[in-house]
Amino acid sequence: MSQDRTGFPAPLRALPAFDGPFDAHRLEASGCEVLFASYPAGTDIAEHDHDTHNVGVITRGELVLTRGSR
Repeated sequence: MSQDRTGFPAPLRALPAFDGPFDAHRLEASGCEVLFASYPAGTDIAEHDHDTHNVGVITRGELVLTRGSR
């Protein structure tokens, strides 16, 4: 399967684009939202909140999160 700079295989890249503040592909699911996103090294995401329970899976690299002052 061919891949692009995101590392996602073609079937994931073929999913509909996510309509939001970052680039991602959206998998339709019942009762949840599944997004496949890729962030370039050094990406800084502004402080924000979620009104949902979110779970992330890092497949390559690292992610440093700050929750409140921690």
